Amino acid sequence: MYISKKELLQMTGISYGQLYRWKREKLIPEEWFIKKPSYTGQETFFPREKVLERIRFIMEMKDSHSLEEIGEMLKVNPKKQELSFEKLLQMEEIEPKVVGLMEKEAYSAIEAALLEILSVLYREKGASGEALASFLEGMGEHFLKLENGNEMLTVVQAEGRLYGILHGENSQIKTDRRFTIAGQFSIEQLLGRLKQRYAKN
Repeated sequence: MYISKKELLQMTGISYGQLYRWKREKLIPEEWFIKKPSYTGQETFFPREKVLERIRFIMEMKDSHSLEEIGEMLKVNPKKQELSFEKLLQMEEIEPKVVGLMEKEAYSAIEAALLEILSVLYREKGASGEALASFLEGMGEHFLKLENGNEMLTVVQAEGRLYGILHGENSQIKTDRRFTIAGQFSIEQLLGRLKQRYAKN
C-alpha cells in the first residue's frame, strides 16, 4: 500500500523541505521515494506504513536529539548482541513464554525480531509451544543468517504445524491450498521498530 507525497505532507504536517532534508540526512531511505506515472506526469509515492512510522519516530525524537543522533538510532545491526534476556522480558510485544524458547544472556536484533514473530503467532493464531519450538528449529537457522533484513517472512500453517518462507518484499507467494497463511512479516519493519523502541528506553 502506497501514499502519495501530497497525502503524506498533508497527513503528517511536515513541509516539502523537511521531507527532503530527512532524505539527504538518510533518515528516510532514498528507495522509499518511488516515482510512478500519473495524469500530471510523474508523482512520488512511498510505502505507506513504513514512511508514516518513520516520520512519527523522527517527530518524537527531533526536539531532544540532533538529526545525526536520530540517524544513528535508526541504523540497525541485525547481528549485534545488544539486548539482554531481562530487556526482552520487559518488552510487551514479546511473550515471556516465547523468550524461553531461545534463552540466552544477550540477543541480536534479528533474534529479537524472530521472537516477536513467534509471539504474534502465539497470541493471535493460538500456536502451541510445541508448534513454535518446531518452527524455530526448522526456520531459525535461515532467519538468523539474514544480513540486512530486506526480506519478508511468510508463515503458513497446516495440521497444527507452522512453516516459514523467506522471500523478497515484492514477491508474490502462492502456496499449496492445503496451507493457511498464518502471517506475513516485513523483517525490515520489525528491525526498525525494535531499534526505535530500544532507542527511546
